[in-house]
Amino acid sequence: MYRARPLSISQQAIALRALWPGCHVAVQRETRIRRGRKRTTEFLIASGTLSATPITEEYEVRIEYRERENPKVFVDRPALARRVEAPDVPIPHMYEANTPGAERPCIFLPGTDWDSTMAIARTILPWFRCWLLDYEVWRATGVWSGGGATHSGPKAEATSP
Repeated sequence: MYRARPLSISQQAIALRALWPGCHVAVQRETRIRRGRKRTTEFLIASGTLSATPITEEYEVRIEYRERENPKVFVDRPALARRVEAPDVPIPHMYEANTPGAERPCIFLPGTDWDSTMAIARTILPWFRCWLLDYEVWRATGVWSGGGATHSGPKAEATSP
């Protein structure tokens, strides 16, 4: 049986640069100690502006990806905000949803929707755009139209093998 190989950090970086014009991609190395052993891995941080459509707001966003983990997405500016009409209602589909200012978009179901054989530029980036559109519609209407899994309470993040 054929099994696709995970894309390397360099392959992910090349695809992001090709499909996200104007982004900045930094590839770095880090050493972690796991189970008493030193292990050096690469990780990337991609940042730039992103908007859901040509007429919606532009956001300064960041995608972080470490080998053997799920990508994480962040909205750096402008800060994500709850609805003025319901300031106690958390933004839907977020990690840390109950901590204003620390929220982070949940754009896919970990362990199910994405794995390391997939290009971040062709999956995470468009999903992030969709999430931004859903967020803007929610801010305007109070209705989350994007679907997705229901978030309840603290949510543990799964990591890909």
